[in-house]
Amino acid sequence: MTSSTTTPQASKADEDRQAAAEADLQRRREATFAERSERERPWKARLIGKRLVDKPSQEVDEKKEFSFADLPTEHRIIKFGDGEWCDEVGERLTIYLDEHGAVESLRFG
Repeated sequence: MTSSTTTPQASKADEDRQAAAEADLQRRREATFAERSERERPWKARLIGKRLVDKPSQEVDEKKEFSFADLPTEHRIIKFGDGEWCDEVGERLTIYLDEHGAVESLRFG
């Protein structure tokens, strides 16, 4: 019968590899978050507080409304109180409406 023992050096090396992998994962998450925030910024400026309407762009009240026609092809709208699937589609703009139907928040994914 053989017994396997872990030397202190091997254990330390494993811990170092694990710490390096976790640090790398955190850096990638932060980069992804920053990239996503940068993509969301112009959409937030255009949509937050406005109601989405089914009118041509030239007929909307730009202070209060935004035309569905001007949304990106890949989008979904989550109405107040609705559930949401946890599927992550990075290129899709997800728009959250408040109880009055105005855009409350949004994100890509």
